[in-house]
Amino acid sequence: MKKNIARALFPAILIAVLVGCASDTGPEEAVIDWIDPGFESNIVRFEAGGGDLYRIEAMTEDMDFKYGFVDRAGKVIIPVIYDRTGEFSEGLCYVEMGDEKAYIDTSGKEVLDMSEYVSAGRFEFGFAPVRRQLAFENNGSISHSFMMGLIDKSGDEVLPCEYDEAGAFGNGVLWAERNGKYYVFDDSGNSLTSTAYDYIGDAGDAGMLVAELAGQMGYLDREGNVTISFEFDRASPFFDGAAMVAINGQISYINMEGEKLTSETFETGYDFSEGLCVVERESVYGYINTTGELQIPLQYDEAYNFSNGVATVVNRINGKLHFSTINKNGDIAIVPEEQGFFKWNDAYIAHYNPSELGEIDVDLDNMALLDSSGKILTGFYYSDIGDFVEGLAVALFYPGLGARYELLNKYGAVVAPFEFEKMEILNGRSCIVQWTDYAAEGNNSRVGILSLPKDAANKRQE
Repeated sequence: MKKNIARALFPAILIAVLVGCASDTGPEEAVIDWIDPGFESNIVRFEAGGGDLYRIEAMTEDMDFKYGFVDRAGKVIIPVIYDRTGEFSEGLCYVEMGDEKAYIDTSGKEVLDMSEYVSAGRFEFGFAPVRRQLAFENNGSISHSFMMGLIDKSGDEVLPCEYDEAGAFGNGVLWAERNGKYYVFDDSGNSLTSTAYDYIGDAGDAGMLVAELAGQMGYLDREGNVTISFEFDRASPFFDGAAMVAINGQISYINMEGEKLTSETFETGYDFSEGLCVVERESVYGYINTTGELQIPLQYDEAYNFSNGVATVVNRINGKLHFSTINKNGDIAIVPEEQGFFKWNDAYIAHYNPSELGEIDVDLDNMALLDSSGKILTGFYYSDIGDFVEGLAVALFYPGLGARYELLNKYGAVVAPFEFEKMEILNGRSCIVQWTDYAAEGNNSRVGILSLPKDAANKRQE
């Protein structure tokens, strides 16, 4: 199946004609409403801006870039006037304009003056990192360093700027690192322990911390007390109430009380997904459950995490790889005709493998979309196929003009007759898109809201 280069030619004339807004039921054909940054600009781009917002970057006549934000309908809610911005998190965003530095809310109102700091980051769990430039004497001369601390949403400096890195965990614990050593604090900035650890991390859904000390790993509670002793060479966060640990290269699993769940040990293990976890011994893979029992025997040459109740497994038969999908009982759920596939949320994606299927005029590692019976719905055009949202997915391919994106539905139909430089699904009726005219001087780019045909999710291939 050859890649159709003709389909990759971008219909520039059509894009200039189909401009408009979507109705509640959706237009008959895909249309674009271009976003106006508020001034003449040949280059307009977008990226995720936090929450339901997107950050707009636009170049001025003076070749400077200015930044602002639009909502999911393409309305400019924060003017494109800032020299620098972060992204919105917990309702606030750090911005710079000239010498002014501040946090603004989603209405654009300045709520915290940050002019005393060199820079600031995004809020997470009620705290944000800030940097100061500090001066100190070094062999008779004055040197400067940039040190980090944490502020709360009132702007109070909860941790002073005397660390290399700092942040907050979701369990009310703050952390900071200096010279490779990690420290933990409560949400008022009080030290929880005098011990300096070699590593501190969030322990997942356990509400605890995983830490390393003198080459051994263990777990702390949110008060900084050791709850599971430092006896492991490796230790992972908890997922579904279980964590992977290793001693002398042998992997097992423990519960949140530190009790072993598995009487057996394994050479390789992964995190739990949907209550099951891939394990391996002597190059053979299977699955254990959260009580440590081997629910699906060690019988596969390769195995992958469960997604929506199924997982892809691989066995080598007569020198060739055979892919299939199993359910949580280990029963075969589907055996597509195409080799080299995996389950990606609610769709099946095939990887083309010329070494198994013969030399055909396509690029290596390209993807195609399959239906649940294994039927190939598209050619092997794509380098990536994203998550499906309301029956639609963004697909990436390279038509010779650089990376381009288009929109597929579950039936393999190309929903919009445009190919974009960037695309993100807003819902089943619209996308935010970025298009660059490579034929224009300066590679002019624009950003707009693409309103989709009302039958987008159900359209069949022609």
